Amino acid sequence: QASAVLFSGSWGQFNANLNLAEPLSASTAMSLSGEYQHADNAYPFRLRNGTYTDTQHRHNSRMNSGHLEANILTQLSSNAALRGKVYHYQNNRHLPGIVHYYTTDSGETLAEQNSFTQWQYRQRLAKAWQIMANAKFNYAKTDYNNPQPSGGITDACYWQRELYGSFSLHFKPTEPLALNYSGDYAWHDLRSTLQFYGHPHRQSVLQSLSAKWQNQRLKVILLGLLSTHSDHQNQSTSVSHTYFSPSLS
Repeated sequence: QASAVLFSGSWGQFNANLNLAEPLSASTAMSLSGEYQHADNAYPFRLRNGTYTDTQHRHNSRMNSGHLEANILTQLSSNAALRGKVYHYQNNRHLPGIVHYYTTDSGETLAEQNSFTQWQYRQRLAKAWQIMANAKFNYAKTDYNNPQPSGGITDACYWQRELYGSFSLHFKPTEPLALNYSGDYAWHDLRSTLQFYGHPHRQSVLQSLSAKWQNQRLKVILLGLLSTHSDHQNQSTSVSHTYFSPSLS
């Protein structure tokens, strides 16, 4: 299946969408989608200064943005399946700022990027056993620039990276009872061109063990969560935490 949409609007707006979904085989399907948007955003407004009134247009408001996305789902066997996604987004825009009397000069810009890929694997090992694994990597960038500063920051760039993984094991020995173990790992990192920024990054490990008993009238859940966090700034470790959180409901 394929579809495409084009439309335009006021102030130079143009948008295009494309979607494509196709089975690659009897057990694998894939979809692609993309979008592009452009707008000048030079909309009119009334400027009043005392007894003087004038109609002007917004300047430095242009925007170009778009994203691409691909998804895949494959049935590896009757008991195992793999699902994945790859995504990229980008937005380059001008920032008009406030309205100045007698001048329309403005040169601020902001560029944003975000890309990630994520995957999930599921498998039934036996009648009572199931496993699931997830993985994701995310990258984001923000770039601000002001060639005509009146003071303060003229430009700043930020980079953020995130890595995530999880694994869970599910065991259901009888109909009313289910047991589950899951572990999660996350790593976050933030960098900047600003000199006073301390390059923070964090590592987290979460582990949980739970039991659920349920019949037609009652559900009981017992959960134990062990959380470990390690926060860093530059090359030194600033703070580390370990928590155990039990719960009964």
